[in-house]
Amino acid sequence: MLSDEEKARIRAEEEFRRVIQQQLAKQDPPQTTWQQVFSLLNTNVGGWFLSTVLVGTAGFVATAVHNKWTASERQATEIRQRSHQEAEMVTRLLPWLAKTGDAPEQLIAISIIGHLKNRGGIDPIFSTSLDFILNQIAVKGAGPTASPEERKAAETVVASVDALSRAQTTLQSGNTLDTPLDTKPLTSSQREQKLPADLITKPLPTRVYIHIANEGQRKKAEEIQSKFRNKGIIAPNIIMIGEKSPTQPEVRFFNKEDKETADQINKLVREAGISVSDSPKRPSLSARLGHLELWFQK
Repeated sequence: MLSDEEKARIRAEEEFRRVIQQQLAKQDPPQTTWQQVFSLLNTNVGGWFLSTVLVGTAGFVATAVHNKWTASERQATEIRQRSHQEAEMVTRLLPWLAKTGDAPEQLIAISIIGHLKNRGGIDPIFSTSLDFILNQIAVKGAGPTASPEERKAAETVVASVDALSRAQTTLQSGNTLDTPLDTKPLTSSQREQKLPADLITKPLPTRVYIHIANEGQRKKAEEIQSKFRNKGIIAPNIIMIGEKSPTQPEVRFFNKEDKETADQINKLVREAGISVSDSPKRPSLSARLGHLELWFQK
């Protein structure tokens, strides 16, 4: 038989097991992810993370957002100031634009206004009005009743506009407005490249640039120039090109829409006693509609 002491020990062990089983039965379910994170933040490591890493990151983000907003506001202010300055400049150039004859001021005004428009420095509505003014100068000077001053003003306008259109693609360093068009075959990337926006909304009148190989051809060139002008065709100037001349006279055009005009020019040139053959359209990335050239032979 068990002694009283042994019986008491057994009862104590059974009671201990019962208490352990009750505690295991009451154990909490597994914590969720958010509970685990919250528990971690309540530790010393969590406090360090909050005070150092998280607060520092929040401060950096806030500073970056503020700097970006400040830069955007500063850029907008600079754009407004630049637009105001450029509008004042155009206003000052208007009297120069109205000059006629062989006025260098008009050439300067056209060039500056064209540059401002191409880079978006002029309000589109105002820009359209300037386009109309330039177009009217060109059209009026191309008429058969135009005065010498009006004709010269028109020639200045079209020569300037043509030069601006090809400035980014065909002019080389040191060239002038008299530089002939570069008519080398276009590369595939050049064919895909879009032309700059037109400076003038309406098409310019037909104009023919005359190229001579030597001074002995100037008299005949001036005769043809007068013939063109009497037909309402603008002939801005006679350009000396020397050895760049072809071996046979040529009438060159660069847009398929000008084929019929090129045929008419060929006819006028033949009537002046120069034998030219019909030439195909030449490639050019920058020639505007209505731009043709007459090349004398070497």
